[in-house]
Formats: sequence, C-alpha cells, structure tokens
Amino acid sequence: MGQLPLYFEIYEPLLEQQATEVFMHLRVTNLKTGSLVLDSGLMSTADWIMSGSPVIPVGFGLGTQNLDKGDYQLEIQASDVAGRESARRHVNFTID
Repeated sequence: MGQLPLYFEIYEPLLEQQATEVFMHLRVTNLKTGSLVLDSGLMSTADWIMSGSPVIPVGFGLGTQNLDKGDYQLEIQASDVAGRESARRHVNFTID
C-alpha cells in the first residue's frame, strides 16, 4: 500500500468574515511500539480554503510506503494564527 486516502473537514468560523491562516498537524504513531513514525509539523490549509466558507474540506493521500506492517494511529489537529487549536482527532489503521 503506497497511499492512505484521507478526508476530513476543518471548521474555522473566522473565514466567513475575513481571510485567516489555518494549519493542520498530522502525527502517526506505531501502536505496538508507541513510537512516533511521522510528524508533519504545521502544514498550511491554504490550498483547500474556499472563499467565504467556514468549512475547509481537506483530502489527500498520506504516503505509507515507508511503514512496516502493523497497527498505527493517525492524529490530526487544526489551529489558526490566533493560537486556537481544535481537539486532537484520532483514527487507527493497519498496514498488511
């Protein structure tokens, strides 16, 4: 498996009234070892923002070609330039 398809939405109410910067942060942890295997750092969502809409639909393929077989957890968190952060969302997946 080379790509894990991801789709999620970020709600940023400021976008209804003004342009603002919104970021996402992805982390993948190996559930067996507890080790962090991917940390994206802050990534801009500018390519997915639709003018005037508070919802940012984010979709892309996460490269998994360097992951060993096993169980993993993906963690996603959104933030904005005002320093506000969303709750961390988690989903588990398996590489066979």
